This record gives sequence, C-alpha cells and structure tokens, in this order.
Amino acid sequence: MSTCAVSLNNGLNGAAHDFDGDGIPDCILTIPGTISDVRQDIALYKGLAGGGFASVPRITFKALTAAFLVTQIADLDGDGCNDIVILTGPATTGTSFRVTYIRGQPTDVFALPSPAPTSVVEQAPLETSLGDFTSDGDPDVFMAAVATTASNTAEVHWLVFSGSAGPDANAWVAVLTEVDTDSGLAAGAIGGGAAPVGVGDFNGDKKLDAIALFYYMGASSSQSYEEVVLALGDGRGGFTTSSPIPGTTGATAATIDDANGDGFLDLEVELGSSTLPVTFYGDGTGTFSMTAPAP
Repeated sequence: MSTCAVSLNNGLNGAAHDFDGDGIPDCILTIPGTISDVRQDIALYKGLAGGGFASVPRITFKALTAAFLVTQIADLDGDGCNDIVILTGPATTGTSFRVTYIRGQPTDVFALPSPAPTSVVEQAPLETSLGDFTSDGDPDVFMAAVATTASNTAEVHWLVFSGSAGPDANAWVAVLTEVDTDSGLAAGAIGGGAAPVGVGDFNGDKKLDAIALFYYMGASSSQSYEEVVLALGDGRGGFTTSSPIPGTTGATAATIDDANGDGFLDLEVELGSSTLPVTFYGDGTGTFSMTAPAP
C-alpha cells in the first residue's frame, strides 16, 4: 500500500476520482513517456478499501501529448467509471485543436480511442461546462470558441463533445458536434476567445441551452468587443440558433441564477461601465430584459 505523491499540477494528477467503478477514489499521475519524449504515460494507482493505493500502477503508455489541458473528468458513457476529456492545441499555425477522450474501465486500464475528433477552431477553448445536451442521460462537454476567417471576421463556434460506450466498450464512438455562427462583428477582428458561463433551459422546451461570454480583439486596443451570447440547444447535441443578448456589450463576467424567484433563469452580468452586476431577467422564452417583470 502506498500514498499518492502528486508531483505535477496540471489538472489530472491526484486522488479524487473513481476510474474503475468500484466506488473507491483512485490516483492517477502523468509521467514522462517511456517510449517517446513528446508523449506522456498515465499511471493509475488503484484505490484500496482499507485506505491508500496499490504500490504498483497500471501504465497506459503514450496516452497524452506533452502539452495538454484537462477539461473535464466525469462518467460520460454511463458505465460507472470516470472518463477524461483533454484538449490539445494545434502543433502548427493553421491546424485545429484535438479532443482526446480517455475512458475509464473496470479493468483499471484506460481505453484510448483512435482517431480523436478535431475542430476547425485553431485555438482550443480554455474552459468547458458539463450538461446533457444529447438527451441520453449522460453528461456531455460543452465548449465555446472564437475563430477568425480569412477576411478577419470573427466566428462563434459552439461545440458539444458526447461520449458513449456503445456495444463495444473499446470502440471509439464519441462525437464532436460543432455549430458555427457569424457573431455580427465587422471585419477587422484578429483574435478572440470565449468562456462558457453555464447551461440551462432558457426557452422552456426542456432541451439544454448554453450561455457563453465572447470577446474579440481588433488591430488596436480600442477595437476590443465583448458580449454574452445565448445558444438554444436542439436536444441532439447541436444548437438551432445563437444570438447576443442585447445590452451585454462590454461584459466582463456573467453568472446564471433566478434573481426574482419566478422560475425562469436570469443572468447577472458585470459590465465595464457599472460597478455592480446588472440583472438581465429571463422570461422563459429565451429573451432577457434589464427591467424586472411585474410581480
């Protein structure tokens, strides 16, 4: 029996998740690749019922590229074992980022799918949210990103990554759904980014929707632009429409709540022109107003 000595802090190392479905947290560590210096191995130390961890790990070789971002650890395929979703950025300019889906299994060995899906967005999202966008009872990973076209016009990209065990537990069946919408920003954007604010049913159709904060950068510092955008989910992992929420230009942060207790989701938005968050009241149809509804 051994302890779990965390040597790196990259979002993956440590003892907090059950990857083999026995109800006991396990410990996973990333270590320099034994086969290739540009890839890392994953060492899984099985958690023991009496405390501590197995002294000998199960090694999954060449699992990760040297630079990666762990975005979510959750049971995405409903088999009782936690899985890992990892984003790795493009290796060269003009190539897209990659999603790596590593599935936990009762055998204590991670299943590595191949090939992994990619996105047309060059810059990988830095944050993600969990929600059941595919209506299958298992959580999916929601990502938002900004890309720029050849004409330097910003595009909004909404991405949902769905994992499922399927009939073959070792088969790669994960799907990355991507919906691209024009942000309406005039030509001149040279970069940008996005962060998911949260998920919920904002229009009352019992399908999960998403809120994200987008920002764009122009050729000069005075050409920055921020907005909060709502995307309505279709219940199948995609989105039907996305549009900026009026009045949120200049937003620096946003949270979701039910500010007035009417059962409809609202937004608390921090605007650069205000010292306090501004409440945007939702009416349950996907529309928001800064005017509180009559009681």
